[in-house]
Amino acid sequence: MPEHRTKILTALLLSAWLFSWGCASKNQEWVVLSNGLPEKISPELASRSVVYYILRQTHEPLFRLDDGENYSSRLLKKWGKNISDGSFEFCPDTTLKFNEENIFSNELFERYISGVARKYDASAKVTTNKGCFKVAFAGPRNCFLEFLTQYENAPSVRVSEAFEQGLGPFKISRLGGGEAVLIRRIPVSSGYNRIILYEYDLWKKSGGSGRLVSDFNRIPPQDVPAWVSKKYSSFNNVTLKSGNLIINHPDKRMRELIYNCVDVRRFRQAFLPAKKDFYPIKTVFPMGVPGAEPGVAEQTCGQAVKPALSGGKFIFANWRDDNFGQLSEFAADFHKRTGVKMEIFNSTPRELMKSLHKAPRPFNAIVMYLDAIRSEQAAFFEVFLKSDGYLDFPLPKVNKILKKLDAERDVQRRDAIGADIAAALQKEAVVLPLYQEERVFYYPKDIKNLNVGVGFVEYPEVADFKW
Repeated sequence: MPEHRTKILTALLLSAWLFSWGCASKNQEWVVLSNGLPEKISPELASRSVVYYILRQTHEPLFRLDDGENYSSRLLKKWGKNISDGSFEFCPDTTLKFNEENIFSNELFERYISGVARKYDASAKVTTNKGCFKVAFAGPRNCFLEFLTQYENAPSVRVSEAFEQGLGPFKISRLGGGEAVLIRRIPVSSGYNRIILYEYDLWKKSGGSGRLVSDFNRIPPQDVPAWVSKKYSSFNNVTLKSGNLIINHPDKRMRELIYNCVDVRRFRQAFLPAKKDFYPIKTVFPMGVPGAEPGVAEQTCGQAVKPALSGGKFIFANWRDDNFGQLSEFAADFHKRTGVKMEIFNSTPRELMKSLHKAPRPFNAIVMYLDAIRSEQAAFFEVFLKSDGYLDFPLPKVNKILKKLDAERDVQRRDAIGADIAAALQKEAVVLPLYQEERVFYYPKDIKNLNVGVGFVEYPEVADFKW
């Protein structure tokens, strides 16, 4: 997806009214609202968007590709690539610390680089020489450095059962009870020294009181208070995020009926009655990801309705509180058309998070957003194939295609295989694409160095913000 670089350089004194409602920059706290918070924080869970948001603050990948062309590292004293044999040399900065008990030592780095290199390619061999480490593969591996830019491959140590610590500027001090608290390792005078993430449901129940909110970008656009558009800097962005109906029913015939008979246009309006515009997509991939297609998924409801399913039901988990009437009307019409009852299970994001990644789940269908930090396909289908994903049952035919993807290194062939996986998921009727999210992002006006459009700015690095 093309990057449009713009800079917002605004230095305005906020009025007393804004201070009472909006971002409290000068108290050095960055407060985020989120639809649910994870129980654990680890690079292994980086594909989950809120986890990734936190990892951006607490972890540092071995390499960065901030300008899209040139690699740099904040963790290495020096590094290089041998053109003749394709091997890499890395010399870690051993003055860095995860915490007082864990130093970024040569021993720790050797364990880290050996593990991540073999994760990339089983042929990897690591040798040491005077505090530097050579990584060699059986053949050229041109994408290895890019692999090391991913937060899921960042150096990390476990400090508790709930979370790990990386080499980023912040560390986690508390996780649980509907909030996550991060504190900066080395405090600064003109930036944020503390990050607090609140679960949106709990914040609403408290009347929106308490700490002042800086970041509304982790909640649905229609839930952002109207006054924010007047008091915050803003920009429009079509995100690499797709909204989908995840279908978790063990009977494929029932999945096919749900897939084909849930009218996309009517359902998304019933689920999100306050949302006015939808950008339709045919596959689980949003536009900007290889294999994406605009339009609405093809459906054949008449062929999917079978007498044997009449009188059956499926449970839809609804995590919103502004659509009860609209969903009830949609469910009644669905029952009339198909003979299958759509039972609505109303809950909150906080409660659903407890069962979302654990089988058996108390629902057969749920609307979930899939997103990515890069224009890669895997983030949009791996949640259907992992044991802690969204399904209670395996998909052996799709996993067979996944093995081909894992063994393939050519980029174009990987894209083609990824598109095959997306098509197979829809053939299995486990995901019905609804729309791609386009939204306005809001940031406090007194941030002087907010770079809009560099990478995916919806996942900011709070440590870089200055006023």
